[in-house]
Amino acid sequence: MTAGPLECLPERCGCGYRFVGGEERVGEPVAHQQWELPLVVPDVREWRRLRLVCPCCGKPVVAELPAGVSLSPFGPRLHAHVAVLAGVCRLSREKITELLLDAYGITVSVGAVDTMIRLSGRSSSWPTPSLYGADASGAGAPRFGLRTLRARRQSGLA
Repeated sequence: MTAGPLECLPERCGCGYRFVGGEERVGEPVAHQQWELPLVVPDVREWRRLRLVCPCCGKPVVAELPAGVSLSPFGPRLHAHVAVLAGVCRLSREKITELLLDAYGITVSVGAVDTMIRLSGRSSSWPTPSLYGADASGAGAPRFGLRTLRARRQSGLA
C-alpha cells in the first residue's frame, strides 16, 4: 500500500524568518522516499473438532479436519519460510526460533523447527492420521512435541 505524498514546510530561513505556509512556492519540491516493510501479523486459525457420542454404539467420535488442513500446528507458508531460513540463509535452528519470535511473535520450539526443515524436502508436508492408524476419535494419532522428540532420540528412532 502506498500513501500519498506528505508535504513538509521549512520552519525558518537562515535569516531568522519563520515560515507560516502562505509564502510563494518556487520550483518542484525535493522528494524523499522511505521504503518500509509492512507490519506482519500472524494469521492464527483454529478448528474446533467436535467430539460426539454415536447414538448406535455409544462410542465417542471426533470430527476430521477439513481437506487440506494438515496435522501440523504451523501452516504451509511458515513451513516454507523456515525452509528458506535454514536452507538458503543457513541459519541454525536456534536462530530461526529467535527470528520467528522477534519478527512475528511466534513461539516455536527448536524441535518443531527441526521437524519443519526435515519435512520441507518431502512431497507431502505433514503426515496424516491415517498413516499412523488413527481412528475417527483421534486414538492412535501421534503426539508431536519436545518430549516426544527426546523420547524418540533416546530410543534411537529419531
